[in-house]
Amino acid sequence: MRQADTQTTSFSTRTTEVEPGGSALVPVLLIAHAPEGEPTMDRIPLTARLSVGRDRSADLTVRDSKLSRQHFAISCAENGMWIEDQGSTNGTYLNGSPLKQLNEISTGDVIRAGRCLFVIEEDGAALLDALVPSQFGLVGPFHAAPLLNQLKEAALSRRHLLLTGASGTGKELAARAVAQILAGTHGTAELVVHNAARFSSEEEATSTLFGVAPRVFSTVDPRPGLIEQAGSGVLFLDEVHNLPERVQRSLLRVIEDGQIARIGEINTRRSEVRFVLASNAEGPTFSLAPDLLARLRVIELPPLATRRADIPAIFTALLSAQARQFDVDGGAILQTLRPKQYEQLMVDGFPVDNVRGLLDVADRIASRFANTGDAVKAVTTVFAERYGQSVSSSGGESTDPSTQRSAPPRADVDAQPVTPVVSKSSYEWHKEVIISTYRHREQNISATERAMRKQGISCSRKWLARYLTKWGER
Repeated sequence: MRQADTQTTSFSTRTTEVEPGGSALVPVLLIAHAPEGEPTMDRIPLTARLSVGRDRSADLTVRDSKLSRQHFAISCAENGMWIEDQGSTNGTYLNGSPLKQLNEISTGDVIRAGRCLFVIEEDGAALLDALVPSQFGLVGPFHAAPLLNQLKEAALSRRHLLLTGASGTGKELAARAVAQILAGTHGTAELVVHNAARFSSEEEATSTLFGVAPRVFSTVDPRPGLIEQAGSGVLFLDEVHNLPERVQRSLLRVIEDGQIARIGEINTRRSEVRFVLASNAEGPTFSLAPDLLARLRVIELPPLATRRADIPAIFTALLSAQARQFDVDGGAILQTLRPKQYEQLMVDGFPVDNVRGLLDVADRIASRFANTGDAVKAVTTVFAERYGQSVSSSGGESTDPSTQRSAPPRADVDAQPVTPVVSKSSYEWHKEVIISTYRHREQNISATERAMRKQGISCSRKWLARYLTKWGER
């Protein structure tokens, strides 16, 4: 998807009062996933009111047959942002739950409508700038570009870097991007990677980083250190907060005067290494020397939880890479993925604060496909194992007890039938059926599951437990 340059709107973007010299918030609707070729833009400034549907009369038109003509609308006011379903046929989902009334929304909220996934950004001004194609392995149509701009600016300066952020947010990938940016400028740039947590002592850290001169130790062979090996390239030291303070000050000396010496050497040599240090520590555990920190340019890598709109693209890239590792057809796997599954990756099942959870899902799917040769089965099985439900090839949930459409419950000795009220939604009706059956079965999950299956509602104990807890029954 690309950002359209020609589309205009008659609405004015909502802004908030800010301090003098500050900037107003620009709320944005990001389209994280949509049918291929739709829509022509993937980021839209939110206005006083924005309607979404497949009809041309909607403010945002998406030609998705699963969308209603007027599917949902978002309103912006001084007291916040609000979303409302417009009587759609297939419903609107907010963070995985059916939207039944006017709901307040905020940054990071995920909206599923038809085959589309939308994400709200309360302050998306930086995301409205000209698009930058994916480069240097940084994937994500929305937040990768601002990060890449920061890395380019930092790489082209003479400042050394400190990358901060939780584990799995891509600090090593960012360091590789810096090396490739420098290579494009200087013709070549070595990248040397090491984890500072591996050093068992101050002596080991010093000798590994700076090297050992000949005839210094009888039991240690002379060798260059990591700084020397990196040359005029990049030395990436992860978990740098584990370095002893004395070693940190030795790094500071290299940063200040550009000179290094192996252990046992008297003369120094010139070093043009670019340090990219990284840390996932916060608060009291962050023990970087203040004078070293003062000479570093700090770039924070945000967790995935704050850039949910990038998750479908990141997962697609990871899945394609894992498919190549297992020598299977990645395209066949991607064709089986459904919006509900992308939604689960964005809001369900594990804290979306790093890439490792996504990589685990991608690896399991590729592995199963390699073993079974059945892409659909590989995808549905892995998602069922992780989330306790599967998604049918048509995109509907096969074990979500609150959203299934099934025949009315049959009256038999193993079921306590509930007569559906015509005016109630499918969700409300199934809720009543499940709660009534659960109570009738003396709050036994296994017995409730068996009874529900006899009534034609296929579900899992995990999902029953989840929804019964949500409804206050457990």
